[in-house]
Amino acid sequence: MTRFRQKVSRGFREIPLEAERFLRGKYPRFVTDGRCKSLDGEVPVFMFHSVQAEDFREKLEYLRVNGYSTLKLKEYIHCVSSGEAPRIPSVLLTFDDGDSSLHRVAYPFLRDYGFHAVAFVVPHFMKERPEPSGEKTWCSWPEIIEMDRSGIIDIQSHTYYHDRIFIQPPLLDFYHPAFRQNALGLDVPWVGEGESYTNRLQWGTPIYQHASRFSDHRRLIDDPMIRQSCIGWVESRGGAAFFEEKQWRQGLTGHFHAVADKSRMPFRYETEQERSEWIREGLVRAKTVLEERLKKTIQSLCYPYGNGCETAVSISKEAGYLCNFWCDVEEKPAARDPRYYIRRVKDDYLMRLPGKGRKSLTEIFRQKLQRRIRTLDLY
Repeated sequence: MTRFRQKVSRGFREIPLEAERFLRGKYPRFVTDGRCKSLDGEVPVFMFHSVQAEDFREKLEYLRVNGYSTLKLKEYIHCVSSGEAPRIPSVLLTFDDGDSSLHRVAYPFLRDYGFHAVAFVVPHFMKERPEPSGEKTWCSWPEIIEMDRSGIIDIQSHTYYHDRIFIQPPLLDFYHPAFRQNALGLDVPWVGEGESYTNRLQWGTPIYQHASRFSDHRRLIDDPMIRQSCIGWVESRGGAAFFEEKQWRQGLTGHFHAVADKSRMPFRYETEQERSEWIREGLVRAKTVLEERLKKTIQSLCYPYGNGCETAVSISKEAGYLCNFWCDVEEKPAARDPRYYIRRVKDDYLMRLPGKGRKSLTEIFRQKLQRRIRTLDLY
């Protein structure tokens, strides 16, 4: 399948997911109700990732023209904790990951408009110094520190690795040149243990069903012997060039099964204790590194892929986080602390806020599809 056809196919696959969210009532009323005229005290939380100048300017201008305030994180948490609504219609703007567009595009626009935001960054990927802006890359620590000290963008935790893990067989794919659909590699699962834990996979690495490290799954740990055998098999046939052969998948799959059939333990699942330790390491390490770099207390956590679990919530409390941000969240009993189950909606729907120039859902879906066809971004 060509790269263009992959992007078109992926764009259309997103449509049923969006439809399911609407059918399950996952979106707030201002998104779904075309007659909605007021937020009635609600403070929507919008989720951005990479941003483009023209699109981002349009959204900020929409907020400005329609009189919306962008809350600081402390102001928003006060609203959640106290149940008090802000005096004027308000939103919270959040950014995930920490790619270079955060500093290059979002930061100067927010400064010019007098707006505020929160950025959940992944310490493992932050660079020691800025890199040329020609290609999509990560922010540097000097840029992160600059934005946080400005008071415009409040830097918080997005876990240490932003890792995806194998969760169950069977074999789905192999790591090959067309596998990476996101320029930052965030959709690539992590393999290995300890110091060798990485998502910089070698060609031919077997890929199994995977999900966020912080989802409600134990990790499937693959057999390194099978993995290395597949990697070696690809290397002996030309490395990346091997995948240009029409029958590469058939040959590599046959080799995989031949090796797997000889393995005494092709897989094992981590224990619940191991799972808890990995989650704790990812949350505590991120908090520690960010606090050392920024010279402040980190109190907010955003789950990668917007997907957490009760184990992660409990460990986050122990680690000193005062709130958790998600994407979709199943309804929780009223007794649960709402600060740990904060829902967000994608930035596309900001233009559904009540106001002059409000866009229709049809127009928003059309633009979403066009963007996903044009770009390799994960979101």
